Amino acid sequence: MEDYYKMIVIIICMIILTLVGIRDDLFQMKARHKFLWQLTTAFLFSYLMSHWQYGFRDFLGINEFPTVFGMAFAVM
Repeated sequence: MEDYYKMIVIIICMIILTLVGIRDDLFQMKARHKFLWQLTTAFLFSYLMSHWQYGFRDFLGINEFPTVFGMAFAVM
């Protein structure tokens, strides 16, 4: 069941990015709007797949950091 969930999340994110690309081809989109859609999709993917950095395992004295910073680090 978990594999189907992951597949659905991947497909949804691909559809979002494809629709943004089609809209950009048909109508002129500002680069800022395209970037915000891509960034939002990346955060959505990272959150729904539970794929983010939890910490540096005591590297530089950092064991754990909040989920928001972990997601931002994963998206970078």
